[in-house]
This record gives sequence, structure tokens and C-alpha cells, in this order.
Amino acid sequence: MEWKPTRIRWVNDTLATSTGATRVETELGPAYAKFVGNPGGSQALFCELVGTRAATWLELPTLQYFLVDVTEPELVTYADGTKSEAGPAFITRLEDGTPWGGSADELRYVENIEVLAGLIVLDTWLLNCDRYRLRDGRERRNVRNLFLTARDAQKGKFRVLAMDHTHCFTCGRELTGRISNLDNIRSTQVLGDFPEFCGYVSQKGVSRFAERLSRFGKPATETLLASIPKSWGISAEVCSSVGEFLVQLAGFVGENVVRQLSDRGYFEPELDFGRND
Repeated sequence: MEWKPTRIRWVNDTLATSTGATRVETELGPAYAKFVGNPGGSQALFCELVGTRAATWLELPTLQYFLVDVTEPELVTYADGTKSEAGPAFITRLEDGTPWGGSADELRYVENIEVLAGLIVLDTWLLNCDRYRLRDGRERRNVRNLFLTARDAQKGKFRVLAMDHTHCFTCGRELTGRISNLDNIRSTQVLGDFPEFCGYVSQKGVSRFAERLSRFGKPATETLLASIPKSWGISAEVCSSVGEFLVQLAGFVGENVVRQLSDRGYFEPELDFGRND
């Protein structure tokens, strides 16, 4: 059954995140909302929507989400003193589960372990720095962006959901028409490859998602970029450049990500392939 709330009945706590995600109550139950006017700006809402759609296209499970048109301004006051504004908010249904704690042992209880391989492919494709990035020996770790839900899982087990794509494409910097430049298209950086995933991610698993990504083309961009709210202020130039970027980098990542991980010794020789694929 599709989850499509239409209104926010009241708001509760606001989290100390870049977008000030806020616990709300809809007519269909509790949820989290990212409003227009949030500290991350409307660009964060755009990246969240397109990134979540991209995860769905890659056949990765995500939080249930919907856009709700909020008519009331100043529902939320953020830590920096700014207030939310009226306009389409990105709403995700409250899940029964918990963010990943960051240990490899927790992953033993994950039913859909193959999703970890897909997350690496997704984050590398979208240049999403906000799960895991290793650059110049420095780690950026955000384990809370890997959610373990009990929904549809056996008792005592969890399922991984991809969440929070607000830092796709530019890692929070201003998103412009230059996103499709050659440096981004030919990026060699693998993202999302937590060291704890080793032993749970196989070469065969990554290859499956990479092969699907290599089939991404211009028609698919129309789905990912459809119906972007005009009030978010994302220009036609930026949308066009993001579409071009998605197509070109999909081909590059699809062709190279398995080799990049192999060259770094990411796949363990003793890996139990049967468990992960």
C-alpha cells in the first residue's frame, strides 16, 4: 500500500542535522520532515529527492517518502534562528528500526546484505560524501545514514535502507551547471565503502549493481528529474546539467567501480559468495 500523506497535523522535535529534520505527525502517522527554509536550503531537498529516486532506480530499498505541500510558514525554528517556510516538504515515514551503530558484527543480522554492494555503487555514482569517504587518509563517517529496519524482516533480523542523500553531487557546496564538467564525470573516488563492509560485499555483488548502472540512459533521467517543485528554485540549467552528469558518470562508474575496489584489495579472498549474492 502506497504511503501518501497530505498534511502535517503537528510538529515535534527537530534534530541537529544539516537540514533540521523534524519529527512530525501526519494523518497517516508519524514521520520526519525536511522543510523549505531548512538550514541546508532547497538544494538539499532537490538532492534528497533525486538521490532517493536514483536509489530506487538502482533497485535499492529506501525509506517511504512523499512530498507534502505545507501552507503554514514558521512551523519550525532551527538552531541558527531561521524558520521553516511554506512549500513542498520532503517527508519520510517513521520506521521501526535503528541507525547502524558502525560495527561489522551488527551486519551479521542483516537479511538483505547484498544492498551494501549497491550502496557503494550508488554513492560513487552520485558523489555522495555523506555516508563514507576516505580522502588523503582522513575518514568522513556518517553511520546514521545506513538505517536498519525491522519492517518485513524476520524476528531478530533487520533490513538495510538507503537514507539521506542531501549531500549528493557537491557534498553540500552550491549546485551549479558546472556539475557536468569532466573532472566530476571522470572521478576516480569510490564512496560509501565502509571498511566494515569487507567480508559482506563480494565482487559479484558489486558487478551486478554496476551492470545495471551501465544501462542508465537519458530516458531514466526524466523519471529522476520529473516534477521538481518550482518553488525550490532549482534552475532548468542545473536540472539539465544534473541529468547529463547522471548519464555520463553512470557509464564511467559502471565500467570502473569493480576494478577500482579490486585494485585496493577490497574483496577478501575467503569471502562467502553464496551468502552475499
